Amino acid sequence: MLGDDLDIEIQAFDETNTVIPIAQISRRIRANNGQGLVCLVGVQSNQFPRAMDIARQFREHGVQVAIGGFHVSGCLSMLPSLPQDLLEAQGIGVSLFAGEAEGRLDSQRRAGMPVVGPLRFYSQRLWEILSTNIPGLWYFLRLTLVRKRIHRDPSVKQYSDIAIAPMVDGDEARLAMFGVTDAAKAAVRKAKRHDSAIASANTKARINNAGQSALDIPVTVASQ
Repeated sequence: MLGDDLDIEIQAFDETNTVIPIAQISRRIRANNGQGLVCLVGVQSNQFPRAMDIARQFREHGVQVAIGGFHVSGCLSMLPSLPQDLLEAQGIGVSLFAGEAEGRLDSQRRAGMPVVGPLRFYSQRLWEILSTNIPGLWYFLRLTLVRKRIHRDPSVKQYSDIAIAPMVDGDEARLAMFGVTDAAKAAVRKAKRHDSAIASANTKARINNAGQSALDIPVTVASQ
């Protein structure tokens, strides 16, 4: 797009699982003589205010910013005039990109730059797709084979693991996991106190019930 002698480095960030290092990105672009572009992609209407917050910070650092996505594309295609939020974006120097970038950015070429032929482009794209997804598919196939082998095993229903087995009396003294840390020991003591309190309450309830039953027995007095 910009010539074979120009290397393009792309770095993607997703704010749903990371903090956008705005200052760091801005320093890198300024160190490269300002040759860089921040693209906020796939921005929906409910996300546009946050996109503008990010764009303002980059523009304050002098970094070029472009915003695309459903909000920009829908407003440009369906509204008779630009809404206020898009006008505000233009006012701070943000470029608006409507539609898909794939298949369109390559049309923005310097004069005289060669156009990649469809055979070369689609063959490279196919290789990128396969090299990206085949390892994941192979891993999924391995997991599927392991799952089927486990289901075919006749002893699978008799399988038991100490980690999922219910506790029995004496486990706290027999299993090392209950005595490794102070927290584990404290938990054992607490559980014992709890069990002791329940047992004591049950004993008292049985005694009370037995006494009540004895009082309810009818007594017959015979006299001569």
